Amino acid sequence: MKRTLSFMLANLLLLATTSPLMAQSWTPEERGEGFYISWWKLPLFWILFLLWVKASAWVNKAGTRLTRTTDFNHLMANTTFALSFAVSMLIFIFVLPIPGIAGFAVSFSVLLIGYIVAVMMFASHYNKLVLETEKVFTADHIKFWFSNMGKKTKDEREVLHTYELGAAVEFSATASEDKNKQQSFLIASRQSIGYVQAKEIVAGAIDRRAERLMLDYSAQGVSTRYEIDGLWVNGESVDREAMDAGLEALKLLCGLNPQDRRSKQEASFALKYKDQKFEGVLATQGTKTGERVVVTLEGPKANLSTLAALGMRDKMIEQLQEVLRSPGFVLVSSMPRNGLSTTWLATLKSTDRMLRDFVSLEDEAKPTSYVENVEVITFNGSAGETPATLIPKQMLRQPDAVVVPDLTDGQTVSLLADEALNEERLVICGVRAKESVEALLRVLLLKPENVSDFVKSVKAVLNVRLVRRLCDTCKVGYAPPPQLVQQLGIPAGRVHELYREWQPNPEEQNKKVPPDTCEFCGLEGPTCNGLAYLGRVAIFELLLVDDKLREALLKQPKLDVLRKVARQSGHRTSKDEGVLMVARGITSLNELQRVLKQ
Repeated sequence: MKRTLSFMLANLLLLATTSPLMAQSWTPEERGEGFYISWWKLPLFWILFLLWVKASAWVNKAGTRLTRTTDFNHLMANTTFALSFAVSMLIFIFVLPIPGIAGFAVSFSVLLIGYIVAVMMFASHYNKLVLETEKVFTADHIKFWFSNMGKKTKDEREVLHTYELGAAVEFSATASEDKNKQQSFLIASRQSIGYVQAKEIVAGAIDRRAERLMLDYSAQGVSTRYEIDGLWVNGESVDREAMDAGLEALKLLCGLNPQDRRSKQEASFALKYKDQKFEGVLATQGTKTGERVVVTLEGPKANLSTLAALGMRDKMIEQLQEVLRSPGFVLVSSMPRNGLSTTWLATLKSTDRMLRDFVSLEDEAKPTSYVENVEVITFNGSAGETPATLIPKQMLRQPDAVVVPDLTDGQTVSLLADEALNEERLVICGVRAKESVEALLRVLLLKPENVSDFVKSVKAVLNVRLVRRLCDTCKVGYAPPPQLVQQLGIPAGRVHELYREWQPNPEEQNKKVPPDTCEFCGLEGPTCNGLAYLGRVAIFELLLVDDKLREALLKQPKLDVLRKVARQSGHRTSKDEGVLMVARGITSLNELQRVLKQ
């Protein structure tokens, strides 16, 4: 910048020294009497010169920011802008030495046009590399500029820092416990050119109700995918240059290395958007084609602290609570990311923990949500410890109930089964499984020392699956064929209408929709953004273990055998419970079939 300013001052000095020499060739009539200054010409020239100086400062500052994240040539931009001034000055001095007011008007116009062309050429290139909110000389930019005219103090002016532009996202650095490091991470991110782009990336994911965002970087561009209601949905392909800048800002916010595009990196951050707080995790990993980025966003949770709020039928709640009142082994199961933590929390809250002493044995690296009157005892899983490490000592306290959110080893199963069977304690454990009978087999696969103790003590298995809820605004009713009703096991005449997803009509895709309605279906109400589903609902399966099922577990521990025995005892499967939801219009048959195939 100093070199550019020096260059421009040298040109000004050249003008001051050469003008008298040029004037010597003029006639006395052309020169006038001399020894005077045109007080209206000099201010005009000086104002234009200062505009050139201010513009060069902006070119230098903006070019420096662009160089950090793009292939923009900062030195070339400064040099070109300075040469533009030099050429305009040379034309002003030498090419158009026309005396009088006409000469000044022509020369001044050349210098002004040169200034405008130079500024607009840089602005045009600059606008291609920045976000819409950062572009200059647009209608919004000019409107903002005029709105601040005449306001003298900073408080009066609508002053916005660059990082305040774009979506109303307030980032916080949480990757370090050191407050100073947190502040330095945030400042570094705000100073990067992609900070506003990072805000737009995260805000776009939240507006789409996405739990996770996946960005796949390649030479051709960046493809986006959003996990919405447990299902990945393809997004648009976006420009690589802008997304590189946004990723750099996110990495700086998390204290990661922006230049490392190959190694696996992961860190946390936080944000506030639309008066709601979110916790985020940024994970990056190099791939054969470029880099994969996954942003996980966890926002405020709905009040789903009870089984009834989760959608469990009243009769099933009564059955489960009856099981939880007496000693025995109870399993709570689901597939990964299918509602196990929420169901676990609601199950514990449905117990009589206010009247009995509950102890929870948890890995310190995997804490669960707080439940009143359930004491948490932690172990170090990364050091090889398991709940079995804590059980002998904790049982000396004689708790009424022992809960283990994640059952991972056979020794823990054996110890807990012994406590449930011989010490008459309630034991509740979490297991990953697709269905209730599979959860039983998962425990057997852990190879407990005494399988018979577990089989004798197990009383019930609760399994949960999540299905997407049909959007009430756009779901479409239809009369099901009698054969379909019969296949679903619905009594004849009980259900006259089922519901399915809204499908776009190609002929009406470009049709304008009324204001305050969904931009996809044109209907008034909560919008699903054209996905036909809005949120998820739980399908619960409660397996009550009887003696026949225990015998099958000991003699024929096979999935098909256990399913058959459970069915003979009147067990309702996830499919049976899901059909009820289809009949009630909560979800569609297509969605139920998709979930059951997982």
